[in-house]
Amino acid sequence: MSRSDDTEVIVARLTDQLEQLLDQYNPGWVSHKGAAYLSPKSQKSLGSFKVNLTGGRRGQWYRFSQGFGGGPIKLLAYLLNGCSSEPSKSDLAAAFKEARVFLGLDQGEVDQDAAKRAQERRKKAEQDHQRKEAKARVYREELAMDLWQACRVPEETIAEVNFRNRVKGWDGFHTDQIRFHPEAFYSKSLKLPCVVCLVTGPDGNPVGVWRIYLNKDGSNYRDETGKKVKKGLGPCMETGGAIRLQPATTGTIGACEGVESGYGAWNLAAREIPIWPMMATSGMVSFQPPFGISRVIGFPDGDRDFDANKQTFREPPGLKAWRSLEERMRSEMIATATFPTRFDGTDPLEVWNDFYDRFGEVAA
Repeated sequence: MSRSDDTEVIVARLTDQLEQLLDQYNPGWVSHKGAAYLSPKSQKSLGSFKVNLTGGRRGQWYRFSQGFGGGPIKLLAYLLNGCSSEPSKSDLAAAFKEARVFLGLDQGEVDQDAAKRAQERRKKAEQDHQRKEAKARVYREELAMDLWQACRVPEETIAEVNFRNRVKGWDGFHTDQIRFHPEAFYSKSLKLPCVVCLVTGPDGNPVGVWRIYLNKDGSNYRDETGKKVKKGLGPCMETGGAIRLQPATTGTIGACEGVESGYGAWNLAAREIPIWPMMATSGMVSFQPPFGISRVIGFPDGDRDFDANKQTFREPPGLKAWRSLEERMRSEMIATATFPTRFDGTDPLEVWNDFYDRFGEVAA
């Protein structure tokens, strides 16, 4: 068989010797449930870069973060180029040459340092990326603080109109963590009124702002899908931050998603528990409690998640996020409790509004 038509043989033998190939060119890989994970951070965080080890798809792989994959030859080419980009034609040619030596089809020695050089290139690329990300993070934090400083108090603005229309029994913000900007940046061609909420990290320092965009009449601005537009500026969720509507003076806080839901939760708790909205389910999952917090009470949204394929309801996202946070809090010896939630599509604000409609001034 000539060198030009031995591709099938090389692919078949690389597939047979897949584990040895990974040992040679990607040491440190982890085997889990029939797949090899090539960029694990820990046993609990294996990453998305995996290679199938069993069945008819053995040797097939996909890198979800970069959007491509392939078979054993392309995998070797990708490892040899430092996992920096999708392999080029020259990368694939080099991989064929290296594979022949690895399999003993050609004379020569396996390039023992190939993986090491590739990993060094990948490490340098990751370090460069981290430096750029750190620089961009500082820039976003500065933008967030510039926006915060340019805001005014929300009283007697359309921000108050919005909350008064949404929260039954409204009697004020009762916080200095919310401000208003009449023309906040939304896109290159559009500026909008905006409720601006300060997001504080676990060390007590501001990490960004959470923006709730409004129309000029005070109603929520919606995108083309009809969804209310809310955006973070700065590393709000990734740092474990929250909007501290009230200070935690007793070591107990209430955890919820949205700011509006926060006022519902605060009223439902007879305003005896400081409420810290965490912006979204991802913010709740990543929340980091500051020193001194000894108890977290969850006010999860009761939103439902319907699986159209199975025609069944999945676990509500809000409850799932709260349970994830609750489990982590308990592992850190922080007590937890869950406020009774109606999992019928309602959030704490809607529960409060329903309660107020039924009991009026008694509820207030």
